[in-house]
Amino acid sequence: MATLDISQIMGKQFGKHMEKPHSVLSNVSSDSMNVNTQQGILWRIGRNLPWFGLAVLVLAVFTRLFALGKDSLWLDEAYQVVASSNSWRSILQTCIHMDTHPPLYYLLQHFWMLVFGQSEAAVRSLSACLGIVSVLLVYLVGRELFDRRTGLIASFLLTISLMSISISQEGRPYSLLMLGTLLSFFFFIRILRANGSSKRLAFLYILANLILCYTHIYGLFALASQWFYFLCLGKDMRKRKLYYGPRGLLHFLASHHGSTLLALVFSAKAYMASIGYQNHR
Repeated sequence: MATLDISQIMGKQFGKHMEKPHSVLSNVSSDSMNVNTQQGILWRIGRNLPWFGLAVLVLAVFTRLFALGKDSLWLDEAYQVVASSNSWRSILQTCIHMDTHPPLYYLLQHFWMLVFGQSEAAVRSLSACLGIVSVLLVYLVGRELFDRRTGLIASFLLTISLMSISISQEGRPYSLLMLGTLLSFFFFIRILRANGSSKRLAFLYILANLILCYTHIYGLFALASQWFYFLCLGKDMRKRKLYYGPRGLLHFLASHHGSTLLALVFSAKAYMASIGYQNHR
């Protein structure tokens, strides 16, 4: 019969009790190392934000200018060039009496072609430049709502968006519509945070809304969404201090309604023009 060694039994039991704290300490140390690693990555990303922003801007320029004049103009682009080749008075008359689109992009492209010509690349370069500026604007909107990192992520997503690249390489007004929408929302946020004391922001907000609505009549939907947000989320806006007191409310209402009424003037003319065009057909 084997004899039991009391010292061996005590050693085994003592060893079991000593292994558990050691394993716990190793798990804690590994978790702390993972947390420190994640914090280090975030710190490096935060430190390199300017370089990341520069890389996003370079990528935006490349994706919007690459092979810009490779394909020939398609039907709508050709019509845009013909309409924009007329005098600015003729453009205004055409947009008021015949065309259903507002005249802003036609006028911009008219003066653009006087400087850069009417080649495929020259015609589309206006939209490409507007698309690049839109990448910068979406960064400003993201930074205004959240922080710089969010703005850079948003600008990167817009940079690689195939829809954004497509409309930025087309000689049509949709890149200006995107830019006007971002401008409108940027000043919409700023004017609600301005404590009702900035008439300059109210003027810039009206100007952004006019750029938006005189580019395309669908810009009215962006203004309607801002008004819907203002009506439905007013309590949340007050909690988040997006506007203060009656002066901020008055400035928003005056600038929003004023720009909307000015935009509706052309929308009514466009509707009458579309009816006349259908009757003519």
